[in-house]
Amino acid sequence: MLFALLLSVLPIFSFAQLNTIEIKPNFDISEETEATVDSVEIYVEDLMRRNQLLKAYEWTNKGIELSRKIGYRKGEFKLTLLKSGQFLNRNMTDSTIFYSEYALDLAETDLEQKQALNSLGNGHAKAGRSIIAIDLYEQVLALADSLQNERYSVGVLVNLATAYSGMGQFDEGLRYFYEALERSEEMQNKEFIALITNNLGDKFISIGNFDQAEYYLQRSREISERERSYQISSGFS
Repeated sequence: MLFALLLSVLPIFSFAQLNTIEIKPNFDISEETEATVDSVEIYVEDLMRRNQLLKAYEWTNKGIELSRKIGYRKGEFKLTLLKSGQFLNRNMTDSTIFYSEYALDLAETDLEQKQALNSLGNGHAKAGRSIIAIDLYEQVLALADSLQNERYSVGVLVNLATAYSGMGQFDEGLRYFYEALERSEEMQNKEFIALITNNLGDKFISIGNFDQAEYYLQRSREISERERSYQISSGFS
């Protein structure tokens, strides 16, 4: 149940057209520098956005190989994390977990540890190991709160809510959804509010509480429509 992305104003290319456009790297991989590794990371992210997954995977491996060759730990960490995400998108959870654990071994800062633990939690959650995922998400939440990263904290709270709901612990799942919603309202983050209220609506539908479901789904629709109207009007101002 993913929140629908806001439509771009007057796109030049359709999404299908965008995916077929061949993009070439604007760097020379033979230049064995940290800057080259950073450029590979940006290139891989662009390929993933365009759904050119095989090419993204190939360039991820090239970037990791170069990172190891020149001893660029930070670059190897970032690309390894991207690799774990590529496997997650393909439902290859064992590989997701393997590379998330490898990224965790590479992590040196609290921020890097948080990112690797979250990736590891996602792998276990997708594999159906909710209890392990919840334990990892709790660690991530503690780190995110210590770093005062509210946006990341909200994302982890939603992960926790989803994991508990998936285990049938609806009340515990609701508790985390409500906390995520409260923090989003404090940040006045409309996109997060729309996402969470949409998720709450779906959860209430699943237990047959249609009045609450309609309340949250309507709230999500209204926020989404206002934000879309604002995006369109801003595009012509």
